[in-house]
Amino acid sequence: MAHDIGTWLTPSDGLDKIRIFLLAQGWTVDAFTMEAPGTRLHMHKGTFYLNMKSADSAASNIWPDTYSGNGIQIGFNVGTGYTPANSWRDQPGVVKTNAGVPIGGAIQLPAGAITSYRLDYDDTYKSLVIWVQTQPGVWRWGGFGESLLKAGAWVGGPWVASSAYYYTVGYSVGAGNTNTTSAYPFGANGSSVVYPYPLVFVRADVDTYTGKWLSCGPYDVTGKAGDTCLRGGVAVGVNTPSVTNLMERARNSMNSLSVLLPVQVFAVRDAGGISLLGTLPNVYVTNITGMVPGQSYQQGVDWFTPFPGDTATRGTVVKQV
Repeated sequence: MAHDIGTWLTPSDGLDKIRIFLLAQGWTVDAFTMEAPGTRLHMHKGTFYLNMKSADSAASNIWPDTYSGNGIQIGFNVGTGYTPANSWRDQPGVVKTNAGVPIGGAIQLPAGAITSYRLDYDDTYKSLVIWVQTQPGVWRWGGFGESLLKAGAWVGGPWVASSAYYYTVGYSVGAGNTNTTSAYPFGANGSSVVYPYPLVFVRADVDTYTGKWLSCGPYDVTGKAGDTCLRGGVAVGVNTPSVTNLMERARNSMNSLSVLLPVQVFAVRDAGGISLLGTLPNVYVTNITGMVPGQSYQQGVDWFTPFPGDTATRGTVVKQV
């Protein structure tokens, strides 16, 4: 898995760093233009398309039909094509609410420069994981991919995940952008988590629900709910297996090794109950006690990089492929 580390001056500068990085992975740029309040980026590889937009000022709103989508941020979604005449987020095949509003993920950012970021890319899944240190010790995340690591065979696969819910990224401008706590671990479902809620969207055909996206977040905004193992059952009212408590206890006191737990994604079935869709590629949660965020560790032939979550113990580990 290719990776990149560095700094950026503004969200638009960060978007340019992502563009350059993905170009090196064989992606093609469809558009990269200045568009107030920031920059607009569209890229693709094969039939998988990425749409991104930066907002360089807190007063800006790149989600104009939401409750509080304003704020300094990078917004993004993925789809199946690119139409230049459409808005940055209203592109073919993207996540939409059940009212037809195009939505996606958002990485909430502070004013000023970013002193540390990390990008991890896996071409097998066309997945990119983005980590941004918004202030010393505080990290935000986002990611997307063409497919989960599937459990079985089913139609769909693309996913979008972010530490800020697009709908409320601006709710905590001031409070949220200067928050001294890192976001909940990567892949969390946002229920019962303080603003701005994290989220996961997955494109999957489930029973009579076809050609659309599942909403694993604080609200079922797409018309079909999903869930992750990090917030089991809170959002959708089903008994989803949860590893939240296990994550807290995943450090072995005998040898100090941390057990890496995959981030599972589930679909809610029409007749009730759930089915496992798969896991997020190369992303794990664990107890990160004693680990240095952003520093890579070798285990056998593999390398892993930990990032903090919303408590001193739980966090995310990204495997370098």
